[in-house]
Amino acid sequence: MLEEIISHFGERILVLRHDVDNVYDIAGGRSPFAKKIANFILLASGRIGDLASLITPSRLDHLQMILDLEEAQGARATFFFRSVTAPTEKLASKLEGSGHRVGYHADDVCVKDFIGDLSFLERISNRKPRSFTGHGFAKIRGGGKYDEKLMIALGRIAGLDILAQGSGHPEWAVPRRIAGIWVFGHSRSLKKSVLEEIIEYATGPRIPLLLIHPEDLWKEEGNGWKWFEVLLSKFRCLPVEEVVDVLTKLLNEGT
Repeated sequence: MLEEIISHFGERILVLRHDVDNVYDIAGGRSPFAKKIANFILLASGRIGDLASLITPSRLDHLQMILDLEEAQGARATFFFRSVTAPTEKLASKLEGSGHRVGYHADDVCVKDFIGDLSFLERISNRKPRSFTGHGFAKIRGGGKYDEKLMIALGRIAGLDILAQGSGHPEWAVPRRIAGIWVFGHSRSLKKSVLEEIIEYATGPRIPLLLIHPEDLWKEEGNGWKWFEVLLSKFRCLPVEEVVDVLTKLLNEGT
């Protein structure tokens, strides 16, 4: 199936997952101290409310550089937003107008909070995501140890159909469908890898999923931006939804 997917796109692909964890860019000393304090307060509060664009007018402006670069390279990705970083309808429309997708980055695995945060994201962005991930191991709002079975169950309850966590199944060549949810089995993180490792992963016998937090690209101590430019030039970068749709089509044609 991997060969069929590569043949469909005509080149090697790299699936892009962007987790938008922070209200402000807090990496590499780019944000002043006041914004870092505001970022922490807003994350701890959980939801920033309908007046977010008024009380924090420059929120999420750190996405613009990554959007500009990907547009110049013809790259597309899925941006996973927490409720606290929920994009305005204007920003969501801008993302989708460039071929990107809006996904849900869940803070909590309590059913009530999982559904409540998703509903908030949908209302603020005026979008209904298909894909979702869990928010790491951070304790500011929730997070905790990743439990695939629980995440699949939550996704089914919420009407989602793609779990793009990318964990636990390094042997899978392609995502698999479990209990009605498409599950990505493995991934690499730009923050935790070196360029050569990512290229080897992306050219190997599996559909590659790359995790990038927007702030990872311009940390002062790293090479994230330079490495990302190289990856964009080497691979066709796609959102998780498009790859799943092609995989579904190919499987249906084979039955």
